[in-house]
Amino acid sequence: MLRKFSSTLLTLTVSCFLLWGCASEEQNGVSIDRTPATIPADAVVITAANASAITIELQKITKAIRAASNAASKTCDPTGTITLAFLKTTNPANGTISFASCKEGNVTTSGALGFDINYYNNNNIDYQLASYGALSIIDDGDDYKIFGIQFAETGENISPKPFPYHRTTAFAVTLNAAIGGGVLVTTGADIYGASDKCPYAGTLTVAGASNSKMIITIGVDQIKIEVDTDTTNNSEGYVEIQGSPFSTPSSSYCF
Repeated sequence: MLRKFSSTLLTLTVSCFLLWGCASEEQNGVSIDRTPATIPADAVVITAANASAITIELQKITKAIRAASNAASKTCDPTGTITLAFLKTTNPANGTISFASCKEGNVTTSGALGFDINYYNNNNIDYQLASYGALSIIDDGDDYKIFGIQFAETGENISPKPFPYHRTTAFAVTLNAAIGGGVLVTTGADIYGASDKCPYAGTLTVAGASNSKMIITIGVDQIKIEVDTDTTNNSEGYVEIQGSPFSTPSSSYCF
């Protein structure tokens, strides 16, 4: 998790992917892709039939973004590297985290993130973290590219655990084989949780092709998945899918 300045902090890195236009900036000699999150060109139509599969993929991606936002410099095993570089080391600090084909097990991560981090010395807020950029992940055939990442997290009382946090996430995912394309994800209500458990509150809004939408509502030990059945964009008719709510202690639905 996050560490004080006396320890290694976080690092992120970005690359410019061919499927979308590049709006990048240079930091520490690292190109950070600042392309905003929009509905991707290969967006899928969200339906009751694929909503659960999309949710499972988004759970993997949101966890990957949070892990990347907390990464530290290292040589990956078996190949690749992660490089954390600070532009400013005094509080508040900022910099970049770069992933050079970092392979850990069957997962290979490339790209870069920029980050800003602010530490506090009180009992209410211990840190505020923000990260942004783009990542490409190859996960044993379950591949995806993530752009327009906007991640923000506020945490309290790092020690002792569990510490509470709340966060927001926005990103677009494309070229995802498991869902057959891409979607746009934004946070409707902040996600709240503790470090050793699944989140217990918050909502994510997911937009696909042809005005299709779904809402993922996080609750205590469960999530609810609703799909908008009115794709005319004139009104919203969200209907809970079959099997919802799903238990979050299952790793497939724990965001």
